[in-house]
Amino acid sequence: MAGKELKPLTIEEAAQVNLRDFPPGPMLSPAQSACSQTLLEKYISPDMQVTYTSFLYNAGSPDGKLLAFKVGLQLNLYNVIGGKCAFMRTLPYDSLPTSLSFNSRGNLLAAGYYGGEIVIWDIEHRKKQHVIRPSVTPSGITEDASARLLALSPDGRFLATSSDRRTIRLWDVVNESLIGQLESTQEEQDFDELKAISFDPLGRKLVVVGRDRVIIWDASPESWARRALAAAPR
Repeated sequence: MAGKELKPLTIEEAAQVNLRDFPPGPMLSPAQSACSQTLLEKYISPDMQVTYTSFLYNAGSPDGKLLAFKVGLQLNLYNVIGGKCAFMRTLPYDSLPTSLSFNSRGNLLAAGYYGGEIVIWDIEHRKKQHVIRPSVTPSGITEDASARLLALSPDGRFLATSSDRRTIRLWDVVNESLIGQLESTQEEQDFDELKAISFDPLGRKLVVVGRDRVIIWDASPESWARRALAAAPR
């Protein structure tokens, strides 16, 4: 079935969308926030805490049970059920985590790392399920920078990323491949200086929060693939 052309929703369509369905980044429950603050005070010096928090190096599972938190080069998981902040395990990797996002079930965690690689962690089985290496995409689009923003779709099948805050890429997680990309030109500046990206609960729409506007996109893979085909080298 053919997908829709890639375009922002109309004013009428956007008016029907509840923006509360699009959390602006890794929203934390009170228990997750308390655990995060405890870890900040334990591991991060006071003069670095504001900077550390602004980089969003933590993420909470939507069910409120887990907190993923970067400690140095380590990415640790904590159990926060019942107000606890109990260390569970470290997800080992040989690079610095730069961004984090859970799927809706909280059983998968996407972690972007310095250098560009993105790992999809299987939390239940404590292993790497997929590794996306953007610098070797089959479409010919090279992506070397670290993902500063990322959003894992609710079902964990797709991943939206941005490294330069001007370009958004959609990835097929299972096949570890690029589906397509959106780029803000100097003339358009539709999403210059991206602040956040997020899927809706069904994974059908993608909200993009820019410097001075919010844009909601059709997130169907077919439309992104069509854009990638049009942009591929001839």
